[in-house]
Amino acid sequence: MTFEKLTQLGRRSSWARVAVIVWAVLLGLVCVRSVLQPDSHDCYKPFYEPAGRNWLGGEDLYQAKSATCRYSPLVNALFAPLALTPTPVGGVIWRAVNAFAFLGGLFWWLRAVAPPTWTRAHWAWMFLLVAPLSIPTINCAQANPLLAGLVLAGTAAAMRERWNWAAIFVAGACLLKIYPIALALLFIVVVPRRFTPRFVIALAAGLALPFLMQDPFWVAKQYANWWTSLCIDDRTQWPFETCYRDLWLLLRFYHWPVNYHGYVVIQLLIAAVAAAVCWASRWWAARPRVEVLNTAFGLAVCWMTVCGPSTEGGGYVLVAPTLAWAFLESWRLRSPLWVRGLLLASTVAFTVGVLACLVPRSSEWMAYGPHPLGGLFLLLAIGGESIHRIVAPATKIAAPARTIGYAIGGMYGSSPYKPRAQARGFDKTPRLRSGLVGRKAARR
Repeated sequence: MTFEKLTQLGRRSSWARVAVIVWAVLLGLVCVRSVLQPDSHDCYKPFYEPAGRNWLGGEDLYQAKSATCRYSPLVNALFAPLALTPTPVGGVIWRAVNAFAFLGGLFWWLRAVAPPTWTRAHWAWMFLLVAPLSIPTINCAQANPLLAGLVLAGTAAAMRERWNWAAIFVAGACLLKIYPIALALLFIVVVPRRFTPRFVIALAAGLALPFLMQDPFWVAKQYANWWTSLCIDDRTQWPFETCYRDLWLLLRFYHWPVNYHGYVVIQLLIAAVAAAVCWASRWWAARPRVEVLNTAFGLAVCWMTVCGPSTEGGGYVLVAPTLAWAFLESWRLRSPLWVRGLLLASTVAFTVGVLACLVPRSSEWMAYGPHPLGGLFLLLAIGGESIHRIVAPATKIAAPARTIGYAIGGMYGSSPYKPRAQARGFDKTPRLRSGLVGRKAARR
């Protein structure tokens, strides 16, 4: 279906109503199931509820490796109010917090990047396409949808030049799980003066806040225990069925001749390439700030999942908005076949991963790595097109309007329309200028 046909269909039907109904029904079923089967597919009762009780009782927050909540002391403290409620009620509230954080972050992000040509149908399709990767995670009461909502909101706030909120949201994501520091570092590369001091202050405030909520000496001990628990939790040699769903799984399962130290080098190289792409896009090719911020977001969520230090299957909810957006826009703008091929391969891989969870002995199917394969294909599509937009002459990118530079466009800013943030005067950087003049304009 072409973009024009989808636009016409959106004018004739109420896809927005369909999306609302689908999400309402799915979330309702998730809440009912969590009440009727509180011990099945649940992370709240064995991990998060005890974390709140341990905080209230002044007990050790990190008592056993891989058997307690491994988040920062501040996150453990925030579970304390839920621990005071009955377990079914707390489980429903926790799932609702995750769902609304994810949907709210997605909505704000789309408002910052969606082109004016999008109808309600395209918005509805975005919310429908992210459902397969997000609903299972919400059902299991994992914190990944909340994490995704925080990084989406942080990116949207940065694109709107609301730097205080951007720093707070990204710092909150880092306090929830450490590896979103990758997104913060890429933002520092792109907007060092506006983002860096605010982020440092927000992160320091989040680390200091627990000292005001409990005995300071006890909190200091918990920070030491937290660090120790992170250092000793080594799952690099776990069985394929239960290990992390990342690039290391693919290297092990398909017998690539790379040891773990070599894998760490690969992780760092990919991170360095992502940082170089963001730096060159902003300061050498003079791409618009909105575009580069979303490039940083796309590369960061792909790195956090494919190369991150602790990626589970539910963590791939982080890439769901990026994949859905890139997939829709690539077909609207008829991107090159290799780009659409990579995005289609990514979609197929994630679909296989979702369907594998519905069959018996699903962990054996997960050993083939559908999630990291899907994330890797998406990373190649985003990174490859971003590099193409840096090295290709501006005229070649501007004339035919057929690259994913436009497609990862509203997302990555180089589309022929002006993003809403640009229309409000957010970024006045010339979009099709490069060289010394363009770089000077970008710095202003």
